[in-house]
Amino acid sequence: MTPVLLVSHGAPTVVMEPDAPFGAALRAFGERVRPSAIVVVSAHWQTRAPAVRVTGGERPELIYDFGGFPAAMYAMKYPAPGAPALAGEIRDALASAHAVDGAPKWDAAVDAARGWDHGVWTPLKLAYINSQKILAEAPGRAEAESTYNKEMATARAQLQQMDDSLKGMVATYEKDAPGLDSARKEARGKTIRDTEAAFTQRAQDLNNQMQQRQADLARPLMDQVSQVLDQVRSQGGYSMIFDVGAQGSALVSADKSLDLTDVVLAKLKALGPPKTGATPATTTSAKPLGPAQKPAGVTRPKP
Repeated sequence: MTPVLLVSHGAPTVVMEPDAPFGAALRAFGERVRPSAIVVVSAHWQTRAPAVRVTGGERPELIYDFGGFPAAMYAMKYPAPGAPALAGEIRDALASAHAVDGAPKWDAAVDAARGWDHGVWTPLKLAYINSQKILAEAPGRAEAESTYNKEMATARAQLQQMDDSLKGMVATYEKDAPGLDSARKEARGKTIRDTEAAFTQRAQDLNNQMQQRQADLARPLMDQVSQVLDQVRSQGGYSMIFDVGAQGSALVSADKSLDLTDVVLAKLKALGPPKTGATPATTTSAKPLGPAQKPAGVTRPKP
């Protein structure tokens, strides 16, 4: 079913308070419901029954239908597109409704000149960003990636060295096995099994270290991006900012004038790379090694 939400926006200044309970509640709703269009029945646009009017402009202007508020309220812009086709559908649906006596119930029409009153735009000032582009171009990304590549190579080299050593032990054992008595075979076999177990544990430890190092390298960058997003949202008075770069994003179409990606990137570049303060670790990886590795090409000798 199409969700229906009663929004009592209070004073128009709620648009300047995105972190207040009202703004937080709207954001929570927006995270759960991702509509392709929104129909608002505004208490600030009244007609005399049976007349009903529907805004149908391509890009409605904002109506500042309030007084005595901070100057910033009258300077706010919301360049979101209208939906003329949907407005026509709503008009037709209203016009087709009939009263009990069979007469048309509503005198419905589309008003292409009508803008958006504050009952519409103050709760629904939206925007979006592309997180993939932001993270790819954010200052500090290249440095973090370079650090990862170097430490990743060190980790791979450690594992390869252990793997080569274990293969050598197995090859030597298999060569010497015909001349060994059962006690010496058992002793040599146990040494190899213990070495293999140590290799597997070391691989798991390195995997865990790399995942933690990845988080350490990414945290300063992600924190800075998050701070800039909050700043952009607060300064622009946006209720919600969607992410079209997120996996499974439900935002299938949007006006490019609402794209804040370049705005966020400009602020990030002005700040410069974040101060990591992180202590270099042995290894790091954006792609962990995965489950504990078993030495490649090693066959455990039979005792």
